[in-house]
Amino acid sequence: MYHYYQAVTNKTGDALSEYRVRLRQAATPPGSGVVATIYADNSGTPIISVSGIADTAIVDDDGNVSFFVDDGTYDIEISDNVDVPYKIVPYVPMYAGPSFNSREEASDDYTVADTDYAYRLDCTSATDVDLHLPDDKPAGFWLSVLQVGSGRVTAIADGGGTFTAANGFTSTYTEGSLMFLFVRVNGDGSSAEWYGTGDMA
Repeated sequence: MYHYYQAVTNKTGDALSEYRVRLRQAATPPGSGVVATIYADNSGTPIISVSGIADTAIVDDDGNVSFFVDDGTYDIEISDNVDVPYKIVPYVPMYAGPSFNSREEASDDYTVADTDYAYRLDCTSATDVDLHLPDDKPAGFWLSVLQVGSGRVTAIADGGGTFTAANGFTSTYTEGSLMFLFVRVNGDGSSAEWYGTGDMA
């Protein structure tokens, strides 16, 4: 479970005390997804026990908001103390981590998923495989890729995305190579600029 703890302020840095914060499943357009269940603690205590409002966290007097949520990608919906909409922050990955633990093993071609954020992907194939990098991942999304088998792993940007690495490299070098991949920017949500570094060729 992911712990979200952030300051909620206006453009001049003033605390927005008593403002309300909800999460919605990330969707297009932002804010149109289903309201997500959030909790007061890591044990799954309903947030209503603290805020008095179901699935809604309240910004405290210091301007901070705190809640727990199942791993996922969400739109953050902020409204004032009488529920007048203030703003929506779209497509925010919320995954417990970062972690250098392996979340997934891939023995064939693989497409990076939201749940791979901040984890290591172990590629175990004995033959070369393609790692597809979706164009919808947000700026700041990252993962590492370890070539466990003898098959090299080649990063390929899908759709409107791009992939860049030094010297035009696109693949892991050999068994035991570690490649680090991250999204630098994604201005329109469908043109992720992926970058790679590490033991590559």
